[in-house]
Amino acid sequence: MADGPAPPLSPRWYYRPWPLLFLLFVVLGPFGLPLLWKSPAVSRTTKIVLTIAVIVYTAMLAETAVVAIRMMIEQLELASQGCHARCAATILHLERSLVGS
Repeated sequence: MADGPAPPLSPRWYYRPWPLLFLLFVVLGPFGLPLLWKSPAVSRTTKIVLTIAVIVYTAMLAETAVVAIRMMIEQLELASQGCHARCAATILHLERSLVGS
């Protein structure tokens, strides 16, 4: 029995272009770059372009997270100051009512 050449194996699902894009930009971010570079289904030029895109995308997400955290801290400080002012006014009112009795 003569065996012919074996049919080429299709790459695993995580090496295919669309699942790889999903993994890079939704699930793994920069941690998916090794998968990108191991993938036989993507050309070298596309790998370079996608690597730059993932790095820029990750930097933008990090900057957005920092801005959101700063805004949250600012809002907490404002709420805390408002609470202190309300508490001080309540204490002052209670003191006046006790002294007046």
